[in-house]
Amino acid sequence: MTTTIQDLVKRNPYFASLPDRGLAFVASQANERNYERGDYLSLEGEPAQWCGFIVEGQVKLVKHSDTGKDLVLDVLGPDRFIGITSVLEEGPWTATAQAMEFTRVLVFDRGDFLHLLGNYPAACLALIADLSRRLEEAYNMMRSLALERVERRVAINLVKLAGKVGLARADGSILIDLPLTRQDIADMSGTTI
Repeated sequence: MTTTIQDLVKRNPYFASLPDRGLAFVASQANERNYERGDYLSLEGEPAQWCGFIVEGQVKLVKHSDTGKDLVLDVLGPDRFIGITSVLEEGPWTATAQAMEFTRVLVFDRGDFLHLLGNYPAACLALIADLSRRLEEAYNMMRSLALERVERRVAINLVKLAGKVGLARADGSILIDLPLTRQDIADMSGTTI
């Protein structure tokens, strides 16, 4: 059975409550893009002309410093949106987004997405809820970076990843099935290896 763009839109929490006519409209505005592992979806500082949600794969959001040190802000998986704040603010990308594995994204041009939000208040409410969760995660990350020891920050980030992308195994353990390097984990935890 082939999954249509409308099926992918319907499963996304932003749009799941829309009527069929609304789902069809949202699907008509979306374009699919595919990225291989290591490909950049966006580069920090460049103009943000689109946003979209991940259909398949994992994307890491990275902030670069002038000294060459990176901080992984988040790892986003299926149904998570990318580029929302940059598109809403009409500003540049605030972080670099890089595919951690083969990734499919349904993309909306900035103008189309704003038009869509204007016509579907339920999507706006879902957007607000998602941005609120992300703000809380950012507050927790700032607290952790300022107050926690490195070992605890690493543990917190591994637990967070397990909750997002972990696969429960028969022995009760959780597998984080991502191509993570030691450097990725250090970058998530605001430390060096």
